[in-house]
Amino acid sequence: MPLPQDLLLRSPEEGARRVALTFLDEAHAGSRRLDDADDKEALHDFRVGIRRLRSTARAWKDVLDGALRKRDRRALKALQNATGGGRDAEVAIAWLETQRDALQGDDAAALDRLVQRLRARLADAMAHATGGLREQFDAIEEDLRRRLGTLSIEVDLGEARPRLSCA
Repeated sequence: MPLPQDLLLRSPEEGARRVALTFLDEAHAGSRRLDDADDKEALHDFRVGIRRLRSTARAWKDVLDGALRKRDRRALKALQNATGGGRDAEVAIAWLETQRDALQGDDAAALDRLVQRLRARLADAMAHATGGLREQFDAIEEDLRRRLGTLSIEVDLGEARPRLSCA
């Protein structure tokens, strides 16, 4: 969902929800690409969407209260933690591959063994991510999307107060 041009003019409650939904969309898009073994950025994109959603939940905690509950934040953190080892392995492999030309003999062989172990760790993490983790995310996403996508505001008409905006 693209953010509206006038986001900063909207209420903080609406603005925070729209930002959160945008990051939920990013995580969703990344999660759908996890099955593609050739997509080297899927896990990263999934984690970035989750991390941004968690950051939004912390930054706008008071405004998102009820839509993004403590239980949701814990579930998102668990997803992030469960995918951390795989992403760490991806980053380590990429860096080690850049060091290959500087090594010879036993050092090059050691690097190959380390990369092989990291690839096995990455494969395990990806199998886990495309299995039960995606189902966990799907369940969380459905509830979050429903709660974030609906906003009810109660206004006391007897009390004069300035209208707040996201800005």
